[in-house]
Amino acid sequence: MEIIKEIKNDPKLLTPFSVLQLLGACSRRGHNRSTRELMLVDTLLRNLPSILEDTDNDQKTQLFKFISSIELAYNPPRYRLPIVLFNIRAEIKDKLDTLNEISIINLIQSYAYLPREFPSDILEDIKEMVIVTVEHNPVGIKSFFLIEFIEEILNIFKRRRMDEK
Repeated sequence: MEIIKEIKNDPKLLTPFSVLQLLGACSRRGHNRSTRELMLVDTLLRNLPSILEDTDNDQKTQLFKFISSIELAYNPPRYRLPIVLFNIRAEIKDKLDTLNEISIINLIQSYAYLPREFPSDILEDIKEMVIVTVEHNPVGIKSFFLIEFIEEILNIFKRRRMDEK
């Protein structure tokens, strides 16, 4: 509660790093989220649009993953996905080709937590980028990335309809 009060009194205390740290802590798996954690997440998400200007694309993919993994569509206070998640998705989609491998994996992992109705066009774009890279420049793609990519795609393939190619 103390953090929430401080953020409400002075939203300038929030930096991209502090928001990433707080959302990362709230998105931990294996425990039920308390009302206080969900209130903190709600407060952070209300202040996030002003912070997004100062974040780079890789940080945006981390934010996307953390927010997705909290599964706000199934948790209070609103039981819906925040609009900021759609905004981050649009920004990431515009600069998809500039992301590093870890950020791509973060994006794919995010979709395991999102409802089926969430647009999966980024997944299709990523899949197409990987296929083109493998066909035209196989040396330019790392084997650890390919293994992670295939594993994560197979994990979400169960939840979403995707082309098996």
